Amino acid sequence: RLGAVVNVAPMILFATGPDGVLTLSEGKALERLGLAPGEMVGTSIFDYAEPPELPEYARRALAGESFQNRIRIGDGTFDCAWRGLADGSMTGVAIDVSDRQQSEERLAYLAFHDPLTGLPNRASVEEQLGRELARAARDGGSIAALYVDLDQFKLVNDSLGHGAGDRVLCEVAERIGAITRGGDLLARLGGDEFMLICPGLGADAACAAGARILEALDPALVIDGAEFRIGASIGIAIGPGDGRTAAEIFKHADAAMYQAKRGGRDNFALYSDDAGETRRKLTLTARLRRALAEEQFVLHYQPVHDLPAGRLLGVEALVRWQDPEAGLVPPAGFLPHAEETGLIARIGEWVLEAACRQAAAWNELGLMPRMAVNASSRELRDEGYAGRVAAALERHSLTPGQVLIEVSEASMHDFERTRRVIERLHELGVVLALDDFGTEHSSLARLRELPVQVLKVDRSFLRGVPGDAAGASIVRAIATLGAGLGMDVVAEGIETEEQLRFAAAAGCGFGQGYHFSRPLPAAQVTPLLTSSLARSRRADRGPARSPAGSPR
Repeated sequence: RLGAVVNVAPMILFATGPDGVLTLSEGKALERLGLAPGEMVGTSIFDYAEPPELPEYARRALAGESFQNRIRIGDGTFDCAWRGLADGSMTGVAIDVSDRQQSEERLAYLAFHDPLTGLPNRASVEEQLGRELARAARDGGSIAALYVDLDQFKLVNDSLGHGAGDRVLCEVAERIGAITRGGDLLARLGGDEFMLICPGLGADAACAAGARILEALDPALVIDGAEFRIGASIGIAIGPGDGRTAAEIFKHADAAMYQAKRGGRDNFALYSDDAGETRRKLTLTARLRRALAEEQFVLHYQPVHDLPAGRLLGVEALVRWQDPEAGLVPPAGFLPHAEETGLIARIGEWVLEAACRQAAAWNELGLMPRMAVNASSRELRDEGYAGRVAAALERHSLTPGQVLIEVSEASMHDFERTRRVIERLHELGVVLALDDFGTEHSSLARLRELPVQVLKVDRSFLRGVPGDAAGASIVRAIATLGAGLGMDVVAEGIETEEQLRFAAAAGCGFGQGYHFSRPLPAAQVTPLLTSSLARSRRADRGPARSPAGSPR
């Protein structure tokens, strides 16, 4: 009867003499090891190399010890009971638990992973987030949690079915996973919600990570022949400031995500629990609306110079807010809020009109500088923006080539829509500049795909030159790249004579910065333009050139 059990149960019965030579080797589980019953009899247990600990276990049992353990042999896992006998021999039983262990491991895996995408699940992220928060609090560091909720994902399930929805979720997981750092944790919380945990990131870096996620999701998906785009709303909480427990971080990142949705979807927002800040924003919104109605905005113009010729060739129009309460407010004091609330479109429309009006006034004086205007991310996603630019040019009798539209790569997370608008501007004939070039991770890809004629080197690269070797190398590389592509290169942030000489030597054909002039009202720029034009005529060097344009 025992033999019948041994021959069908997943076990091995074994015994040795005092010298370790096997006297018994029976059981169905021998099949997992590729052995037949009795095949090991007459061999020494010390001759078997797997597992490496086997000789030690045998010596313990032959010394009279009885014990239990789990061992692995090949692809099998066995629970073993060893018993030393009084005559110096030993006996034992090994039960094959391989299938059970695989089931246990699978259950353990599923307890902490999403079965669809293979990503860690909510339980897993809560556990790691708790550890990282404790470490950040102890070391004085920070950790960012980005709560990603897909926009209008329900439409995919409803129109294409849940199978298509599952493929979309897997694609989203792959795209976000492709842009994460080695120490980051990407998890699927359930449904259409994901979370990215980024140890060591503060608010600014977390916002940059949010922008990269939106950009990664921007390219169209093709599922079952249907092409569509999935956007996302991202809420960001920074621990331990926004919460010292995983539950608090989850709650606050979720609240920030809904704030992002209220801001227009396909957006990200930082968590804020300051009621006073909320009231301040509401008040600021009302004040900005009043500023638009009462035309409290003004333009200042920063000169742009031809570096080899040393001449003023154009200006960049920069908006300021002449607030009756706070005085002259710089752009950083109101433009981010205008972007968040959507008022930036109306402010941008005012800037375009005012800049074109001033350009026409200078044209009447025979000055004709190139006029640069910044386009916001919302304007670049607006299909009607190119039409408004065309109407403004016609209204003020300006040639398209006299106007330069500056676009920031950071504003292009809805890239396909943005590219269509930029291409229409190009068809219109205005000059296009890529602003803050070199500060975004995909600058070269964007440069290849956009019809831009001017690169503006971000001021951060020029700040420490010529002493900053890395910054100097980047400026030279951008200037070389621009020259190779037939583009003009403008160095921003020139503040010293040394920086001016370096930028010119590096190959930047144009430059602007406080070394030449800080942004000035139009009345103060007119004499500078007049003087530059007079010097140009005295030098008798022919018509002056403008960035990315024919002679003006």
